[in-house]
Amino acid sequence: MRKLYQTSFLVFFMLVLTLPLVKHFVTKDKIKSGENRNLAQKPHLPKNYKSIQKFINQTDDYLSDQFGFRKNFIAAANKIKFKIFNEISSKQVTVGENNFLFFNSHMVSRPNSLIKSVCGINSVSKKFKAETKNSVINFIDETSRFGIVTNIAIIPTKSRIYPEKLPLLLRKWCLTTTSTWRDELIEDISQTHKIYYPLRKMLSMKKEMAVYLPSYFHWRGQSTYVIAEDMMKSLWQISPEFKPKSMPVQVKSDLRMHTKGLHLYNDSLTYDFKNNGIVECHGKACLPELLRYYKRAVSHRYINENAKNSRTLLIISDSFGPPIAEYFSRGFSQVISINFSNLTKDEKPEFYRWITTILKPSHMLFLIHDGGVFGLANRLKSFQN
Repeated sequence: MRKLYQTSFLVFFMLVLTLPLVKHFVTKDKIKSGENRNLAQKPHLPKNYKSIQKFINQTDDYLSDQFGFRKNFIAAANKIKFKIFNEISSKQVTVGENNFLFFNSHMVSRPNSLIKSVCGINSVSKKFKAETKNSVINFIDETSRFGIVTNIAIIPTKSRIYPEKLPLLLRKWCLTTTSTWRDELIEDISQTHKIYYPLRKMLSMKKEMAVYLPSYFHWRGQSTYVIAEDMMKSLWQISPEFKPKSMPVQVKSDLRMHTKGLHLYNDSLTYDFKNNGIVECHGKACLPELLRYYKRAVSHRYINENAKNSRTLLIISDSFGPPIAEYFSRGFSQVISINFSNLTKDEKPEFYRWITTILKPSHMLFLIHDGGVFGLANRLKSFQN
């Protein structure tokens, strides 16, 4: 009987060991992982002696990335690490006090680079500041010649609004009363041109609402609604035409790609726009003519059928644009939001011409989060070149 138990245990143990291998061979190669990167794909056989070592290295990477149950192991490791050590496996996410999550970098190879940037740890040259200032002013002046009321909006990210929730070292970077080079640059531009930078506004809002949800990188809910209204009033002297009904809702974290295995939800608010005559459209079908100028366009369109005005707002933005776009339909007959993240360098001039000569919105908002200021000059200049 003892021998039977030993044999059964050995067979069971061998089956467990072979399960990942079996799953590996019956599953198609995956492109994306839970670590915000592409997984290694199946290597080609070496063509000569010199390429053997490269083939061996590629094979090692391939087996490591594509091995069966990899996602399950990553999810289990994330759960254990988060519950016991209050940490997350992704180098791009920082866990702060009360499980506040901070997206700290857009690149795995440069952890904390986003937080360092927005909190002013990295200095910049006078030349950089001058180029950025001139690009912003030229862009606003250029589009104004076409009769488009144009403004730039720079949105402070979570580490600027909730520095007290960061771990101690990062908190020291961000918990300061002194202005960063970014604050000074924006204040300088604001002397002659309106630029929307709601740092003080968002800091004061913390007493009344969650400006950023604990497990979110982007904004959403009540704070976004309030900022849209403030922007309409302060930039364009537009008062909202209706007040939608708000409802409590639970939302999943937008950092799910980095938190595999963790089921993180936050309490938020959603607003009923459909009962106020707002028709919404998401995707390529919303603006089919746009695809002639921007092949990988991601767009959102909101039409206010009960509007008492004929204003059209175009929002050109990074990922912070879509969450706020719908709220502007309270003051515009039409709101179009286009994410510029996939716009190629060659497409930018034609895309700009399409805006100014074909679409011709009455108002245009170029919106980015504060980490995007580093590349702002190049983005604005390339639209017109």
